[in-house]
Amino acid sequence: MGANNTTTNTNNNNYSSSSSSSSSSSTLSSDNSKKLHIFLDCDPGNDDCILLVMLLQLFKNYPNRLNIIGISASYGNSSVQNTLKNLTSMINVLSMDKYDINIFSGAEEPMVSNEQSFFPTNIHGANGMSDLKELDKPNLAFCKGKITSKELLRLFNEVKTNELTQNDKIIFISTGPFTLISRFIIEKPDLKKLIDKFIVMGGVFENERGNCNSKMTGEFNIFNDPDAANTLFMDPIMKQKSIIFPLNITHKAIFDQKQMKSFSESSRKDKEISELKKSFLKLIQKFSLLYTSSRDNEKHQFDKGPPMHDVLTAMPIIEYLIGNDNDFDHKINWEFKEIDFMVEVEGNEIGKTHILTQNLNLKTLKTENEKENEKNKDNSNNLIDYKQESCVVLYNMNFNLFWEHFQLTFDQLDQENYESKRILQLSIYLIASLSVLVLGGILEKVL
Repeated sequence: MGANNTTTNTNNNNYSSSSSSSSSSSTLSSDNSKKLHIFLDCDPGNDDCILLVMLLQLFKNYPNRLNIIGISASYGNSSVQNTLKNLTSMINVLSMDKYDINIFSGAEEPMVSNEQSFFPTNIHGANGMSDLKELDKPNLAFCKGKITSKELLRLFNEVKTNELTQNDKIIFISTGPFTLISRFIIEKPDLKKLIDKFIVMGGVFENERGNCNSKMTGEFNIFNDPDAANTLFMDPIMKQKSIIFPLNITHKAIFDQKQMKSFSESSRKDKEISELKKSFLKLIQKFSLLYTSSRDNEKHQFDKGPPMHDVLTAMPIIEYLIGNDNDFDHKINWEFKEIDFMVEVEGNEIGKTHILTQNLNLKTLKTENEKENEKNKDNSNNLIDYKQESCVVLYNMNFNLFWEHFQLTFDQLDQENYESKRILQLSIYLIASLSVLVLGGILEKVL
């Protein structure tokens, strides 16, 4: 059914109590009995690597509420050969291989040949991970082969036909071009009814400047496979399950010098950050350097740092698992619009979104819940449980809360890595001491 997460959790309470508020004052806005089962299709990618850390730490912290069905590496920020290496590198350096997570290779090219498609080496380096040696530790033995629509359907059916999990939620997250899932729902239409929410990073809407095509009206993920985007977001079933993080919101998630300073500091007093966290710090620093020196910066003025596009897709998962506190400062406070749209599939504005919706009012969960209360309908206080009619396109959120969880994730990783190194050092010391005692005993007998 996915990863085997039976390891005793020692960090869950730390994560909850260290987050925005104490667990006693927070109210989980979702049904505790409903576990989330995630499949992630990604294209690592600097920001994908950071997202993987966020999701894998959540997986360890909430073993009873979060399962990872599988992760696939597709083309996008680099070739599928490189993204698969980067994915297995993350599994390796984070020591996640012990959980037996299903790792697959994904889509290799768009549904329809796109001559304008490219790999953004100016942003992600030649290998997709800023060519950073410290994190380049692939182990392709982790990969179970190329994912197929038949295999994905089997994995999803395992969840939905099991008496213990049939009421749980399946979340498909896509942070690269949408080729894989688009092909699969064509081949196996039953997948659509099994997916509860489809969370993606992609698109650019209204007056926000894009990062692709000659007029800069497109966004990279949709630009690379616009046909896949139309297959998904114009589908009457999938549009009611789609949560989209477009450039309109991701361009606000800037990893600036304030975040860099916090990241470079250890949560342990008078201690340096662990070697693993230093490696991720180098990754972000190189990502920042590539971003700020690229031509993309000339168009967006990213002098303060790079946007953490894909990482934001973890926030609906965090909201569902941890809940929304009653304190306004500790709510995610989504602002969104429900939009029907189609995508330009050719020409000099390939990837541009054409909005079909007439009413583009900005919404919040609070305002929508008030409307539902008037109709005596059930409402929800989190995005995953929200009942939508069209694609939910996000425009704003509480970014302070996002950065709080971001830093907390890596503080926890830092602590874990530090403790594991200490245990290793202690083990070596004990073995060496024991060896000395044994050798001393042998010499004493000889003499």
